[in-house]
Amino acid sequence: MFHHSDIGGRVSSDNHDVFEEGLFIPLVKLYDGGVLNHSIMDLIRWNVRTPDEVVGDIRSQIAANHVCSEKICQMLKENELESLDDLADQIISRTEKTIREEISKIPKGIYRAEGLIEQMKGQEDVMIKAAVEVKGSDIIVDLDGSSPQVHWGGNVVYNFTYAYVFMAIKSMFGPDIPNNDGCARPVTLKAPEGTVVNCKFPAAVAARLVIGHFLTEIIYRALSGVIPQRVIAASGGTPAQMNVFYGKRNDQRPWHAVIIRGGGMGASAINDGHYVYIFPAMGRIRLLKYLRVIRHSS
Repeated sequence: MFHHSDIGGRVSSDNHDVFEEGLFIPLVKLYDGGVLNHSIMDLIRWNVRTPDEVVGDIRSQIAANHVCSEKICQMLKENELESLDDLADQIISRTEKTIREEISKIPKGIYRAEGLIEQMKGQEDVMIKAAVEVKGSDIIVDLDGSSPQVHWGGNVVYNFTYAYVFMAIKSMFGPDIPNNDGCARPVTLKAPEGTVVNCKFPAAVAARLVIGHFLTEIIYRALSGVIPQRVIAASGGTPAQMNVFYGKRNDQRPWHAVIIRGGGMGASAINDGHYVYIFPAMGRIRLLKYLRVIRHSS
C-alpha cells in the first residue's frame, strides 16, 4: 500500500458522506499491455494541488513494479521454472500449517472484550464488541453488538476492519512467518453491515483510523487472559492525527505537506512501552521485535 499526500477532498472527521472526501477512482487499468492510459493520469493531475509530485510518486511505484517483474523473470530463467505457482503453493501451505499449529495450542472457547471510544461533546461514544472464538486451528472474530455507523468520518470499511483484526492474530501466532494468504485462511471475520466496523456506502470514512486503530488492541484484550505473554498493553489506539499544510513558495510554485502524529505503543510482558511509535499503523517493526523475544523466552 502507498499513501499519496494529496488526493483532493476534505481529510476531516466532520465529513458526512464519502463524496466530501476526494476523488473516487474505480478499478481501472493504468497500464494495458504496457501502454499508459494517459486519460487516467490526466484525471489525477487535474485533481491535486501538486501534480508533478503526485505523478512522480505514481511513476516511482510503476518503476518499482517493473524492476520487481524483471527480477522475477530473471529468477525463473536461472532456475528453469515456467511459473511461480508451485513455489507459491508451497510457501502458502507451509505458512498456513505453521500458524494453524500455533492457534491449535490455545484452549477452545470464546474470549470476549469490548472497548468504548469516547467522542467529542455532542457525539455519541462508540462501542466496539468482539467475541474471539478459538475452534481447533480456526479463529472466528465476531464484532456483533458494535455501534451502528456514525454520521461523521469515523466509519470503518470491512477490509480495513479485517486488516487490523488480522494484524493482531498474525502478530500473536506467527510474527516470523511470511505474510501471505496462508496466514489469513484460519481467520474469519463477522462484522454486521451498517455498523461502524462495516459501514454502508456512501458513509464518510476519512477519519476511520480513530476507530479502526482500536481493533487490534481489543483483539489483544480478548486473548490476554489465555496468552498474556503474546500481547501488548493498550496503546490508546493511537489515535493518529493528520495535519495537512499547503501554500505557495516565493516563486509561486505550490507546496504540500502532510504530518501524521500519534500516541505510543503499549508494554509487553517483558518490555516497557514506547512513546515514539504510532501503533498499530507504524508499529510493525517494534511489535515483531517484542513478540519474537516473548515467543523465544516463553
